[in-house]
Amino acid sequence: MAEKNVLVLDGGGFRGAVTSQWLSLMHQENSFLDHLDLVVGVSTGSLIALGLAMGITQRSIVQVYLEGDDLLAPSRDGALDPLLSIPYRFSTHLLEERLVQLMKARGFPLGTSLADLKTPVIIVASKWCRFSQNWKPLLFTNQQVDAPPEVMVADAQEPILDVVLSTTAVPTYFPSHKGHIDGALFGNNPSAVVFPFLERLFNRGTRKNILSMGTATWRSASGDWEKVRLVLGVHPPTCPSSHYQGREDVSYFRFDVPFPGEMGSFDVERIGEIVSWGRDVPSNCPIEWDQLRQWIRNTWMRNT
Repeated sequence: MAEKNVLVLDGGGFRGAVTSQWLSLMHQENSFLDHLDLVVGVSTGSLIALGLAMGITQRSIVQVYLEGDDLLAPSRDGALDPLLSIPYRFSTHLLEERLVQLMKARGFPLGTSLADLKTPVIIVASKWCRFSQNWKPLLFTNQQVDAPPEVMVADAQEPILDVVLSTTAVPTYFPSHKGHIDGALFGNNPSAVVFPFLERLFNRGTRKNILSMGTATWRSASGDWEKVRLVLGVHPPTCPSSHYQGREDVSYFRFDVPFPGEMGSFDVERIGEIVSWGRDVPSNCPIEWDQLRQWIRNTWMRNT
């Protein structure tokens, strides 16, 4: 049976720093990122996913997160989101400037689109569907496939900068972008959202090895999203693993070690702390780390 390796990266704001840390540490052990067939990201996970696709090192991505406050410009007083008509805390111009610097450092001009990337990518945002009169996941991708009814698919020529600003547009934190908001509306773990798309993307009979990486989520982290979903009339997301149970053509592994303390998505003063903690997870959580190592060795890397 043919196999495809799919990396799925959670949302979680500045906690994405720990995801990058974990990817870097595991890659140093076994170079598993060299055997990647598709990378999926939502919200902060999109920064990591697109970084991988553009050849930006995970160390560089971690450094961006560590800049913290330097990426957050307070919005002007009374500013309302043009789509949702609610106030938001931060302007995006500092984040935009930093993203442009990263892209140019890798030789990617400002107008670079997903179609210009060689690595297959799916980035999840959210969009209001006028036809069905409800919110739906919007997939930005450079893969050509008919969209399943559960999702919408954007043009592959969409500039990377606009893709990032769309999927990271967290309601009440950042303004919507071109009519799009954060894809984490449908779950910080986008595995369930993209699965119908994967079914159409890969040939029938292809085994899908899905590695889902979290952001050291703590128990109360989903509280803000529950409120947003209630206001926007979006049902809570289904458990991703429920889509894969009993499937012989899917191997799904979830890795996420909760941070031992409360750190919200925008608690920038604790970024250095969580990065330091994440660096020590292999030694402090050896059972969980070894389970990840074994799954990669026995599943992700078995045909190498």
